[in-house]
Amino acid sequence: MPLELSLVRLCSLAARRLCCGHRGPYWNVPTGRRDGRTSNASKPWQNIPPPTSNFSSLQKSFANKGLDLKDLVLLSANLKAKKCRSINDNTTIVEMDPGSSSKFDLSYFQLVLKRKGLFQSDAALTTSATTKSYINQLVQGSLKQFYAEFGQAMEKMGRIEVKTGSSEIRKHCAAVNS
Repeated sequence: MPLELSLVRLCSLAARRLCCGHRGPYWNVPTGRRDGRTSNASKPWQNIPPPTSNFSSLQKSFANKGLDLKDLVLLSANLKAKKCRSINDNTTIVEMDPGSSSKFDLSYFQLVLKRKGLFQSDAALTTSATTKSYINQLVQGSLKQFYAEFGQAMEKMGRIEVKTGSSEIRKHCAAVNS
């Protein structure tokens, strides 16, 4: 049986399942994408804007990956259902979307508009007239429309830097094929 599911696709399918498990959106995840032959644990963090980001750095980071302001807003909701530990206290868990962390809904955006986002990067979304207007449209719109647009942004993100050439589909996620 040929291998058809790379590690990156497995993670994408798991993310989709997590959202769907919360009665959230559905999007297509093409299989057959390849994995690189080397891994560096710090490399992914170089491509993820820190929670202290201002609007300019968020915009630049997303643009560098071919994503626009709409994608920036939509994908910011992607992590909202998680909990994180405080920097100075690793025993306290803080909900990133209080009262709605078990659902994938529009409450994250409602909190951002009320300036109750957990991170500086959440507040940064309201410093641009374009992104603030889009957040208002999302809040006033339907959950079904949000799910459709979020799914499109996830599909677009899934097309970033697709591996070709000397890459492989790993037989074991933690190691290159021998």
